[in-house]
Amino acid sequence: MKYKDSIKFIDLETEEQLIFNFKTWISVIQGIIVKYANKSEKEAKHLIEARNFTIPKNYGQVIYYSHDTEFHWAMLITYGDGYWQRGISSDEPSDYMEWELHYRIDNSLKEESFEFVD
Repeated sequence: MKYKDSIKFIDLETEEQLIFNFKTWISVIQGIIVKYANKSEKEAKHLIEARNFTIPKNYGQVIYYSHDTEFHWAMLITYGDGYWQRGISSDEPSDYMEWELHYRIDNSLKEESFEFVD
């Protein structure tokens, strides 16, 4: 599937607007799987494809994706539901924030996966 960024969603009840950078979100998750779950690029891509993420159809579906961090999504995709109960930490590693910043820059990704419009 081809992912794209800058997808705009509007909450029909509140008129709040949200830009979902779907390509960026998927790319960061894939990078986390490689870096912190020690999978190859090919394995990470396969794990994401197997999850079959689709472009959300509405604001609520985007909020579902934004409810958890990319790190949590990556661990969930790699190790399955309840991974934290099997000794795999749900805490971001101490170098995570710096790694993520550089990963986004190095891969020409958006600064944020979810942009809430004022």
